[in-house]
This record gives sequence, structure tokens and C-alpha cells, in this order.
Amino acid sequence: MTAPGRILSSDSIQEINDLYYRMGLTDGLPIIPPTPDTVNAMVRASGRDPREVIGFVPPKQGAATIEKIATNAVMAGCMPAHLPVVIAALEACLADEFNLYGVQTTTNPVTPLLIVHGPVARELEINSGYNCLGHGVRANAAIGRAVRLSLINIGGGARRATHGQPGRYSFCFAENEEESPWPPFHVDRGFDPGASAVTVFGAGGSMNIRPYARRGRDVLAAIARMMALGGSPRHSYALVILNPEHARFIAADGFSKERARNYLFENARVRPSGFTEEVAQNWIDEPMMAYMDIRKIVGDLKADTFVPGADAPEHIFIVVAGGSGGHCVFIPCCFTQPTPVVTKPVR
Repeated sequence: MTAPGRILSSDSIQEINDLYYRMGLTDGLPIIPPTPDTVNAMVRASGRDPREVIGFVPPKQGAATIEKIATNAVMAGCMPAHLPVVIAALEACLADEFNLYGVQTTTNPVTPLLIVHGPVARELEINSGYNCLGHGVRANAAIGRAVRLSLINIGGGARRATHGQPGRYSFCFAENEEESPWPPFHVDRGFDPGASAVTVFGAGGSMNIRPYARRGRDVLAAIARMMALGGSPRHSYALVILNPEHARFIAADGFSKERARNYLFENARVRPSGFTEEVAQNWIDEPMMAYMDIRKIVGDLKADTFVPGADAPEHIFIVVAGGSGGHCVFIPCCFTQPTPVVTKPVR
């Protein structure tokens, strides 16, 4: 008889992967078989009790024990040192204000994006520079994937997104604190500069922006234009990832992060009259206006009303990451109910 939660199979990697795939326990990619030895080694490295429950993962409300999280981390290809970051990210996802139930069950492509801050990002060599949102670094890929597998296997995350997005495999990077002209993002969130932390953001995808600008105000203007066109119609939250060069341009023009957020809030706006008459009328249509709950921000929507891309400046988040090269990234929340940013310490 097998122990509860254990699967007996052959020693063939191919057969194990075929079995896990048929059981719906993977993201479609091959996994590392989670043997008792590898899972126990992962748990021991964390210094946590394997039976400790950090929360219950919707929609099935599965108990997220340290052992279960470690099992998914092994499957994802994590090293033992990665587990505290995975645990902290899941704790952030399970915060009530993150609305994980909605994220797990919606037809929207929204997925948790992980931003790692502080010494732990450097210790684990999580990529914060060139190609930080792309392939090539084990820590980025495995940590993000471990969170996704935990949401699937512990919470029964449904595959109901209309199209989904590549970030649903893994979406994890580190903040480029060394090249930022401003204090780190986790300091904005109330943490000490030397603390290690993880931020989760309900990401609806990513939009590359090429400002073709050498002045900070011009960089912000280009970002505002794309935010206005590409943001969620429900005006929830937005994440802007600046490369270090653009961040320096903006800071050199006298912008703090707070002032940059205010600029984007005031200028990332679009009005119905900027589109064709048919599109404008569709936007102003009463059922659509009621669904988007637009009146709470602008009152009655007219053809010449400028509509902001966020409810408030504090709903726009700015992080410095990536290498130089003239590009920055806008990531809308893109979810029908605002899913805020949550930051948790790594311990």
C-alpha cells in the first residue's frame, strides 16, 4: 500500500512523466520525479516543519503544506535554496486581497508575476538584467514554475482562460536594485532595504514599449500613450518595468518614482472621440459603461472625456529591471476585479 499522497511507478523517467501528465499533475512540460529523498532534502533546507500549512489554495481549498510545496518545487526543477522564495510567493498569492480564487478560475489570462527583491535575489542568481523576463536562467524559470505547479496541484487551478498566456508556465524575475536611481521597490512597500522579499502581481500579459527618447519626460510620455491604449477597461492596476537607462533618464529630469506615477496617472488617458464614431459609441453605451464601472472615476462618460488607465496614482507600480537597450515593459493587471500587488518577506 502506498503512503497517502504517494504514487508508485517504474524507474523510467518517460513512464513517470507520462503518468503525471495523464493524471493532470503537470503544466504539460516534463517534470523532475519528486522522490521521498529529494522532497525531504528540499524541506530540510527550508528549516520548516513539513506539515506546516501556510494556507488553503482555491478553488479546491487544498492545504498548502511545506511538504506539498516542496514536492512541486522538485517537480519544477528547483534547488533546495529556492524553496523559501516559492513559499513566500505562495503566501503572497494566498493573501485575501490578492483574490487568488478569481485568478484561478477566470477566463482571463491573468497569472501571478513574481518580483524578487533584496539579498536573496543575488544569492540565488535570479536574473534582474538582460532577458530577465525570458529564458536561460534556472532560478527564474524554476521558481516561477514551482508556484504555478503548486496552484495547479494543490489548488486545482482550472484551465479555463479563454486563451491563456506564456506567463502561465513561469513569470519570475528580480529587481535590478544595483542600477536603479531610486530606492528598491520593496522599500516602497514598507520593507528595510536589506530585507529579502517577494512581490506578486496579477499580470495579464506584457507589452513592450520602445520610446525612442533620450529625455525622461519623453520616456514617460511614450509609456503613458501605450498604457492608455493597452490597459484594462476596468482601470485596475498597472506595472511598469523600466530598464536602468530609462530610469536614469527619468530621474535626471527630476522625477522620483512617486512623481513618475503621478505623471502616468495624469497622462495615461484616452477619450472616446479619439476612435471612430462607432467605437466611441460602443464605449459610451450605457450597459458597457455600467459594466466597466467608469462613473466612479469620471462621472458620466462623454465623447471628449479623458479616461485614466488606473483608478489612482498608487495603483501604478514602477520597478527597475532588465538591461539597457531602449525598451521598457507595461504589464496590465487585465482582470475584471482589481487584483493588487502583495509583498511578503522571504524567511
